[in-house]
Amino acid sequence: MKKTAAVICCCLWALGCGESTDENDPPSTLDIVDDYLEDLKPLLQGLRALDEDIARAVPGASVSSDVIVPLIETRFRPKLIEFASQVQEPAPAPELTTVHKHLQDYLRLRIEAFDLAIQGARQGQPELFEQFAERLAAADEAARGLRTALEEVRHGMSIF
Repeated sequence: MKKTAAVICCCLWALGCGESTDENDPPSTLDIVDDYLEDLKPLLQGLRALDEDIARAVPGASVSSDVIVPLIETRFRPKLIEFASQVQEPAPAPELTTVHKHLQDYLRLRIEAFDLAIQGARQGQPELFEQFAERLAAADEAARGLRTALEEVRHGMSIF
């Protein structure tokens, strides 16, 4: 999770550049993309901090549910909910639709994973922890899709 958030943050940060030459001109697509990416920086920094918090709280690959679930419930899930609420809808430009969708999917899948862990602990259903792991893997896949979409935007807009 830590590596995924860092990759997302680096990709988004690297895309920002370009300015309008006249304040009266309507914003260009590049300006819209820049503004969107600039708005996402704090969110992505928060995701990276959350992943670091999780890594510190969960030092091993295998942790007892009675340790991790209370942390998910009180610390990690509320932060994800907050981040998800910050993602504006719809994407501000057609060029960002895929990027925006992957970001929303990433956040949604992580929240769903955390919900499965909480439900599994509350209802004594260990099979839900397998689904928790699967949902986290799907979130990682969405993060890879996000990175690819960002690279396509960068390439298509000749930002670099």
